[in-house]
Amino acid sequence: MDLAAETGDAFSLILLDFMMPDTNGLELAREIRQRSAYAAAKLILLTSTLDTGSVSRAQDLAISTHLTKPLLQSALLDAILTAFGTPESVPKPEPEPLPDPNLHQQSFQSHALHILVAEDNPINRRLALRLLEKQGHTVTTVETGKQALARLEKETFDLVLMDIQMPEMDGLETTRAIRKKEAQTGAHLPIIAMTAHAMQRDRQRCIEAGMDNYISKPIKRDEFFKTIAELAVPPTDVQPAQTEQEIFSYEEALERVGGDEDLLKELLDLFLQESPTYLSHIRQALQQSDPEALAQAAHTLKGAAGNLGAKIIFETASRLEQNGHNENLTTAEDTTLVLEKEIEKFRDFLSKKQ
Repeated sequence: MDLAAETGDAFSLILLDFMMPDTNGLELAREIRQRSAYAAAKLILLTSTLDTGSVSRAQDLAISTHLTKPLLQSALLDAILTAFGTPESVPKPEPEPLPDPNLHQQSFQSHALHILVAEDNPINRRLALRLLEKQGHTVTTVETGKQALARLEKETFDLVLMDIQMPEMDGLETTRAIRKKEAQTGAHLPIIAMTAHAMQRDRQRCIEAGMDNYISKPIKRDEFFKTIAELAVPPTDVQPAQTEQEIFSYEEALERVGGDEDLLKELLDLFLQESPTYLSHIRQALQQSDPEALAQAAHTLKGAAGNLGAKIIFETASRLEQNGHNENLTTAEDTTLVLEKEIEKFRDFLSKKQ
């Protein structure tokens, strides 16, 4: 705002991060709207978490839209065009061709898992069962949340697919019960929500309940297997060697910066410079037993890694952020050790590529 006052030019577009150290994006938006020079400015909110109340406040402040981080260049462009009411005649990039189905299936293939499916709809239950069995997984199905808890008392599973709306005990309540018990044991069972609602606020409800991810219904085969593969943990302590694409997706990172290789190099260097500070804030939050500060520090690191295509760091920081939200500091300590190792791998990987 001060820069605009000095130059005499009011900004016509302002991108606001929802989570910032001194204030949040909504508070800053309110201050901007109080200045007459910015009455016509278009505001776009950048966030990875936004509850129903915040969405309502954003609408009151005439925020054009909000985007989920990490950003895609195409999504940002669409949001800007929409905010300024650009005619639909503006040409959009051609959609990428559909990948070869056989190759896609192989990329989402995970090792054999023991999976619990909690779903009251018999058709959805049967579909999930058959899809999973064709991939070599062992599957147990239940119809209610109470049945799911009972099964978990008797058997050990690698993953749970949890319907949100079930009789007796819904998926959110069931997940909270599982996470409450895990808080005492330090364990963590991956849980994927299955929901017919794909709105950001519904996703947030799943995450707040302790779920790791979600898939929308009707079930889409590729999304189904991709989400499972991302959360599937090998049953032994011996982890498979990470591929270059898993450590760092250069193509994805380059797409996020509009193909500017110099800018990408600059951002990578900056990330390596700032990563010790990110980790220091995480360690400080753990030492002070402050789950809220832990979630905030992990969120910041997650956003930086996501924008650079550092996939494993992004996923590990996401788990750590969730540890903070769930106040699970015992598991957070182990996750932090993993995060430190992954950042060091990323540093070594980039040094060898230069």
